Amino acid sequence: MKLSPERNLKIPRELRQARDRWYEEDSQWAVVAKTFPEEFDDRQVEMADRSLRYWSPNEYESAYGEHVPDNERSPEFRADDDPDKIRLYGTRAEREAKADESALKRDAEAETHRARPKYAGFTPKLTTKQAQKLLRTGVNIDGTSKSLYAVISEGVPGKVAYFNGSKVEHYIEHPTEPDRVIPISKQVWDKFDAPDIRTPRERIELDISVEQHRVDQLERQAKSLSSVSYDRGLQPHDELREATARVNELREQRDSLSD
Repeated sequence: MKLSPERNLKIPRELRQARDRWYEEDSQWAVVAKTFPEEFDDRQVEMADRSLRYWSPNEYESAYGEHVPDNERSPEFRADDDPDKIRLYGTRAEREAKADESALKRDAEAETHRARPKYAGFTPKLTTKQAQKLLRTGVNIDGTSKSLYAVISEGVPGKVAYFNGSKVEHYIEHPTEPDRVIPISKQVWDKFDAPDIRTPRERIELDISVEQHRVDQLERQAKSLSSVSYDRGLQPHDELREATARVNELREQRDSLSD
């Protein structure tokens, strides 16, 4: 998930991804959930807190002023006399060289991103009148409104979508700054002729998040209603079973993908 510059500044400095504002959904989502708990359910917020205390205890202590005991830390972050502590092998120079190598790899990936072709139009199925209407749509860049035409005339490398904990948000990549995205409506996103830059796994992960959110809502609804029959539509319990089955189906699809 990628945060806007304004939202990213709300992340504690010790945990903030200042360079690209990107938080991996499989490992760094906890930082976002901890900072914006209102966008996640209580279970997710609790899991996020435990994850940060386990994997980033030193940053957690600095950011939130709370001590993290050894039994809540990953072994590699425990006291030197802890029998489960993980030791780092190799000289300091070797480890730093490894870190430099990783940084160079990330820079190369960023350069590849910048070199991607850019797109400046809508899908062929769109009529001229529809396209003109969409081009007049205003988008928000740095707090100021700008026509979509002015944005895409510079060329856009791709588009992406994220689940923010309650709904799906749609974005196009910034024409000149590859580490930034611009929020747009789903209508514009669907019609814009640029590739969806998410991997197949990331697309399924979003679908899973959406369906799981629906399952959570139906669970709360089912608990609040009696078990009497309803004349209209499916009962909440029936919908819940269908939604749960859908989540399981999507997870099977995700697990069948090769990394």
